[in-house]
Amino acid sequence: MQLEGLAGTLENLLLDQNTLEGCIPAELGCLKKLKVLRLDSNLLSGEIPSELGNLSQLQLLNLQSNQLCGKIPPTLFENLKLEMLHLNNNHLSGPIPSEIGNLTKVRVLTGGIPPEYGNFALQYLSLRGNKLRGSIPAELGRLSTLRELQLGNNCLNGDIPAELFSLSHLTIWFLDHNEITGRIPMNINCLRNLEFLFLNGNRLSGEFPACIGELKKLKWLNLSRNLLSGVVPPRIINLVGLKECDLRENVELDFGLLSIVLAQHAGSFKLWNV
Repeated sequence: MQLEGLAGTLENLLLDQNTLEGCIPAELGCLKKLKVLRLDSNLLSGEIPSELGNLSQLQLLNLQSNQLCGKIPPTLFENLKLEMLHLNNNHLSGPIPSEIGNLTKVRVLTGGIPPEYGNFALQYLSLRGNKLRGSIPAELGRLSTLRELQLGNNCLNGDIPAELFSLSHLTIWFLDHNEITGRIPMNINCLRNLEFLFLNGNRLSGEFPACIGELKKLKWLNLSRNLLSGVVPPRIINLVGLKECDLRENVELDFGLLSIVLAQHAGSFKLWNV
């Protein structure tokens, strides 16, 4: 890839949905003015070059749906203007770097910025469909502007950090198909704007948290294939926006009174419990 003469001028590099092969060239890190880099939906392999952390003006980085491997370089999170990061559907491994918590500052830039990039604080983070291991870094809780968090289909383990429940703007949270253990924290009701909650396919245990009934904007809830127990509170029927609730394969859950209430509110929402 010939980059001579572009380092001081190129702002958008869109090479997505081709059949590009080989490694991502480290020389991309010299494109100091770059704001948007899309290499998604190709056949790229090898590791993510740490030099991409030199792109101090970058707002959108999309490397999803390739064959990238190795660890996520912590240098990616030295760029405080990064708003959208897509690394899902690769073969990335190792832990999620704690440096990800650095993406907290809102920076306003002028001139020629597409409106969908907002105020340049991280709003969308997708690491879905990799081979990431280890615990979820508590530093994610510092990403106060985050609206969508996709960590599903990895090998993450340990408890859900309490710090994540300070993400008051979060609307979509996928943590499905990992190896997460422990209880669902009671302060999950702090996520007042949550619309989609997918924690299915883990090893979560303990009683069904009644405070989920306080998530008034919830539309889709999936807690299936865990080890949850106790009584499912009938109050979740009061979630008027809830369209589907999947609680299958939690063998110790008690649906007793909820079943009676549902019989009186047929068609309110779809409950999967068998």
